[in-house]
Amino acid sequence: MKLKLMDNEILNKVGELEGKINELEMKLKPLKKEFNELTDELISSNNWENSLDEISNGNWLMTITQKGYNRNNYSYKKGFETSLEKVNENIRKVLKRELQKTETETYVKPKFKLFHITNN
Repeated sequence: MKLKLMDNEILNKVGELEGKINELEMKLKPLKKEFNELTDELISSNNWENSLDEISNGNWLMTITQKGYNRNNYSYKKGFETSLEKVNENIRKVLKRELQKTETETYVKPKFKLFHITNN
């Protein structure tokens, strides 16, 4: 498909930006890993008594605003579907009808791949 001049400029800019974003993400990945390892070590090595504790070395102040914790998550959909198998046909119809009432629609953004074409 032939692009208009403005679309051509936009596509070139999108390609340039994607290249810069990919480059920055590659640089950021090892930094995030190291940051997480160091903060985990720092937090585990100190005895944090409450969720607002602070430590400082004169150059940096680290405040824990929320401690990490384990949390249980439930899959209501899976539980509902399992329970449908355990009730009689009339209740199953009523429950399925009620489930359909809760159905919502969401917009899913389009996905695309961008390839740089070089002229040889």
